[in-house]
Order: sequence, then structure tokens, then C-alpha cells
Amino acid sequence: MIRVLVVDDSPVIRERVRLELDRAAGLQVCGVASSGRQGVRLAVELQPDVVLMDLSMPDLDGFEATREIMHLRPVPVIALTAMDAKEVSRKAFECGAAEFLQKDRIGPEMCELVRLMAGMKVVGLRVRERAPRPALGAFAAEPRFSLEPPGIALVGASTGGPQALQELLSALPEGAPVAYAVVQHIARGFLQPLVGWLAETTRLRLRIAKAGDRLEAGTVLFAPDDWHLLVGPNDRCFLDGSAPVQGVRPSVDALFKSGRFLGPRALGLLMTGMGSDGAEGLRQLREAGATTLTQSEESSIIYGMPAAAVRLGASQQQVSPREAAKVISLWAARFPIRRGK
Repeated sequence: MIRVLVVDDSPVIRERVRLELDRAAGLQVCGVASSGRQGVRLAVELQPDVVLMDLSMPDLDGFEATREIMHLRPVPVIALTAMDAKEVSRKAFECGAAEFLQKDRIGPEMCELVRLMAGMKVVGLRVRERAPRPALGAFAAEPRFSLEPPGIALVGASTGGPQALQELLSALPEGAPVAYAVVQHIARGFLQPLVGWLAETTRLRLRIAKAGDRLEAGTVLFAPDDWHLLVGPNDRCFLDGSAPVQGVRPSVDALFKSGRFLGPRALGLLMTGMGSDGAEGLRQLREAGATTLTQSEESSIIYGMPAAAVRLGASQQQVSPREAAKVISLWAARFPIRRGK
């Protein structure tokens, strides 16, 4: 039985959530709190498997309550909010929330998310201080240079990905001749705030991809909501609205498979997440001569997608996010830098 703590200052929402959880098989409400401070206390006393946390509350709001829970007794926290995603998600990521759910989606979707979160390892969700601006390493940028052509790192992540990406991107050097394309499974509306939060902790240039964008060294392009991101000739990005792959769009598999023609100029990194999206694509990248990495089990919040790739023989090396940054820096040394005046 999965034990759930519900924290919300609205009696109407508390009762609605409780009824949905009680109707769902295998879920049990172990406690209900009407304030953030009470929620912190019950999280420590009751030791639930998952916490459903309202973000907007008097006394101690859901952000600070989540931060305290992650210090005192780490547990998967699903942030419940009726506010706009842009207003809340960056701060909630920093406080350690694992997932987000709009209050208008309370129902079967909420119950399924609780089931998925109950198996999470939360050591990776402990609150971190904001990473300092990284020092330039061996691939320090000179005043002017052009890259012809850069290596292209293809990265896929799902649950736990925001924290893993923050570790990876904060450790990457600015001047390496590498471009990045990223698929992160995330609820609609939360991608732009995530990219904004990640941009604060890295010297790389981050943005959401548009059709026709070129993958350029030092730039990280994210697949937009509800579009597959593909790599095409001349390092141009294509957005594909075809059917979801394994139930998701954007799909990591779609990105990885599109990059097979790059051969040794590609690096594939499959990070934390549920399911197996990206595993087959990573295998095909390896067969095409790319360097392939998976996030290690001990550093993954959910070792689903990386494990599926390891079982297929797709992974050449299992690494933590910071170790992946080191491998990417070494791998980048093979790509020439043509220096300008």
C-alpha cells in the first residue's frame, strides 16, 4: 500500500484529493495537513511514500515546506498548483519538488503519478545550493572562434531530469566545440520555466528549439512541448508532430534515431527516467559509431530508461551527471576549433 500525505489549506481540495486517492487501488491517505508547517511535521512523523503539496498556503508556503521536508526527511513531493507554471516551477525545482500537477487534473492522472513517484529514490532531490558560475576549463573560449563542425551531444531525460540536467549543465565548459539537443519529458507549460532555471546555472546558451534552428557549439536546444525534436542535414533542427513514441512526444528515441547519420560526431546520453524511451535509439547510435553514455544507477532518481539501455548493450559507460560532463569534455577534444582573428 502506497501511503500519501496530503497538504493543502483548502478543505474542498483536501477532500477532493482524499476521495480520489481512496477510490484508487493500492493508495492510502496516511495524513492530511492544512498548512505547510503541519505538513512538514507530519512528513517526519508519518514517513509517507509520497507528499501531495499545495504551493500557495499561509504561514509556511509549499515551497518552503518542500525545502524543509527535503532537508529533514527526503520523500517524493508532487507540487499541486492552480497558478501559472511560469510563476511557480523554477522556485519549486530549486526547493526539491519531483513533479508538478495542475489542480484541474486531480483525478486518475494524479493517482497514476503518485504510483510512479512512490518508487523514486530521493537522494538526488536533496536541496542543493545554487551552483556557482562554472570556471572555464581546458576548453576555454578565446575572444573569437568558429567551429567546423561541432560535435553534437544528444541528451534524453524524464523523471528526475531537471535535477540531473542542472548537475550536468553546470559542470560543462563554455568553450568546448559541442552543440546539445535535449529531450526532457515534462508537463505542458513547465518547459520554459525549467529552461530559465537551468540557464542560471550554466554558461552555455539555452533555448527551446524552433524549426530550422542550427545546432551550434555552446548552445543547448530543448525539444518544445508536444513536438519531436530531430537532427537533420547541416545540423539543422526539425520539429515533427507525428504520433507519440512509446506514449510520449517529444520522444528521446526519435531524437537519438535521427542522429544516427552523425556517426562518431554524435554522443548520446540517456539520463534518469521511467520506462524505456531512448534505449533503442541509444543502441542504434552506438551501432552507428557514436559515443554512448547512461546515467549510473546510484545517481539516478529513477533507473528505468538507463537500465533499459544497459540491458540492450547500448551503453558504453555509466556515469553520474558530473562525470558525464568530464567525458563530454574529453570527447570534444577530437573536434577542431578553427580560430578567427
